[in-house]
Amino acid sequence: MFLGILIGTLSLVALVKVLRRGRYRHGLYWVFRRLKTTPEQERTIRQELESLRQTADGTRGEWRASKSDLVNVLAAERYDAEAVEATFRRHDGLLAELRKAGSQAFERVHATLSPEQRKELASMLSWAGPGFHRSHHRGCHC
Repeated sequence: MFLGILIGTLSLVALVKVLRRGRYRHGLYWVFRRLKTTPEQERTIRQELESLRQTADGTRGEWRASKSDLVNVLAAERYDAEAVEATFRRHDGLLAELRKAGSQAFERVHATLSPEQRKELASMLSWAGPGFHRSHHRGCHC
């Protein structure tokens, strides 16, 4: 269970860092062009990504507090299981909030795209891996 929470937390932190850098904005041009989206669809998708980014940014203070709490547990003379569980309960609440925001954003993006666009996006995502954006942008130095 702890490993799952740790992996989920690290994934969320990585997502927040990518979204905070604004890297998704540049990569969206390529996605929009490939999907042949309308300006209204692009606006909706950008709004949903921004909303999700803001939700993720709102949790940053808690992640820092959690790190501090866990460092204190490790530094203590005796292991404090209750402090660790309290930290994880806070994580559960934050992750539930982020999951809800992510699900809502996914639902709105799904609704705004046509069936053909959704199929194309699914195809793009099915083979996307590390470095995906760089392999499809010749001359891109982002």
